[in-house]
Amino acid sequence: MPNLELFSFVEIHMGMEVVIRCFADDSIHAERGAKAAFLRFEQLEQSMSDYRRDSEIKLLVQNGVGKWSDVSHDLFAAIDKSIAVARATDGAFDFTAGPIIKLWREARKTGNLPDPDLLAKAKENVGWQNVEIDHRTRQIRIAKPGIEIDMGGVAKGFACDEALAALRREGVHYAAVIAGGDMALGETPDEEEDWPVTIEGTGQSLSIRNKSVSTSGSTEQFVEIGGKRYSHIVDPRTGQALTNRRQATVISRSGLKNDPWATAICVMGDEGVRLATNRGMQCQLIERS
Repeated sequence: MPNLELFSFVEIHMGMEVVIRCFADDSIHAERGAKAAFLRFEQLEQSMSDYRRDSEIKLLVQNGVGKWSDVSHDLFAAIDKSIAVARATDGAFDFTAGPIIKLWREARKTGNLPDPDLLAKAKENVGWQNVEIDHRTRQIRIAKPGIEIDMGGVAKGFACDEALAALRREGVHYAAVIAGGDMALGETPDEEEDWPVTIEGTGQSLSIRNKSVSTSGSTEQFVEIGGKRYSHIVDPRTGQALTNRRQATVISRSGLKNDPWATAICVMGDEGVRLATNRGMQCQLIERS
């Protein structure tokens, strides 16, 4: 085992605590790697933030209706994967569900169910098919006005992947990046010992290296209205928030892939597990009463 020290770094990005743990020769190498990793989080947040008015995704929605628009490599990759998962799940994951999500977000604040008329109107502006992609020119076109793009279902998993890649480029190969329920795990200095991972909410422990993990669930963030629990996760096909208590964990070599699939599995249940497993991902679905 190399003579390395373990370093930990923490910053706030994408509205959450991002933790980097890495083994390096000294603090200089570790800090340089962590700086590069956190920079990737900043760059991706600037590209995909739903809250920043000047984010790339906001500008695309404002200016890209009815015409092909050039986008960054990062945003193209995120939209490309989002379309692929939306198509594979028949819309159980839909990155244009922002109008519905906003209504349910307000419901969690007020304790009142969304107005049915507003929900019906919001559904008219949801549909991943309205975001078109040209792989030859690497451009994006939004087919009709009113469509919003929400990268919240892919950004964290993607950012963890990219942060780990940035650490490797700086020569820090023994590293792990954790952002909420998403993490990217690289090599460890001990060939006999992987990174220990505890699955959120279950206490289950796994040993993992060179893979990414995404956990999504409707068990923690919810509002109770009229004696019924409504999750922060919505089914884009119906416009309704989930009322079951599900948690999905997906493991593969790509956090960009895991993140949206974890959400889709929460919506679809066992059928989502089947679809994801057939695509080479390891999945765990927990249902609570």
